Amino acid sequence: MRKPLLWEWLVCLGIVFCLVGVFVPITACGCSEASPGTHCLSNSKQIALSLIIYAADYDERLPDRDAWMDLATPYTKNQEIFVDPEIRVKGQHGYAFDSRLSRKKTDQFQSPATQSMIYDSINLARNASDPFASLPNPGRHKGRNSIGYLDGHVKRVALPKTP
Repeated sequence: MRKPLLWEWLVCLGIVFCLVGVFVPITACGCSEASPGTHCLSNSKQIALSLIIYAADYDERLPDRDAWMDLATPYTKNQEIFVDPEIRVKGQHGYAFDSRLSRKKTDQFQSPATQSMIYDSINLARNASDPFASLPNPGRHKGRNSIGYLDGHVKRVALPKTP
């Protein structure tokens, strides 16, 4: 077995220093932790998917607006997804279901990609619902709100400022 050459040692050390230079700043600034806005977006995605799976099990019919969280719960791993990370009061939730979808069949909607289903809400009650009227303005997450759509995708939206 031959001894490693000096340049081979230097290349290895260079790679190690590059990796240290990349990972130390990330862990030191806490950048690896997700922001509350990212958690909210993830929660919205999981809730939207649980509602879609619920509908698949019930002849493509979405849940009732008065019990949507309760009906979606068996399709989730974690009850905490129903609580917006910015809401710090126990028993409050922060998400609402678009009441226009209550008990409707998913195939009734022309464009599922534009039909809101779940969203950040100023109504903090469990099973909150309304016809997409309770979005916080400005949004809770750096001025933006998380919205989950009937096709399962989610996005952050900033509302026009109210005078």
